[in-house]
Amino acid sequence: MKIVKHRLRSKMGDDWLNDCLVPYIEKEVFDLVPNEVVMQHYQKMQNRMQSL
Repeated sequence: MKIVKHRLRSKMGDDWLNDCLVPYIEKEVFDLVPNEVVMQHYQKMQNRMQSL
C-alpha cells in the first residue's frame, strides 16, 4: 500500500482504493456480471447532493 499510496501525495482512502482494486483483481468474476445489471444498479442510486 505504501508504494501505491503515499500519505503526503495522495488523499485517497484505503477503503476506496481497495474497492477499486477488487474488480481489477477478480476480473473473471466481474466478467460474469452483465453491464446492463451494473448500469441499472447505478441508475437506481440517489445523487449525493439530493441526499444531503
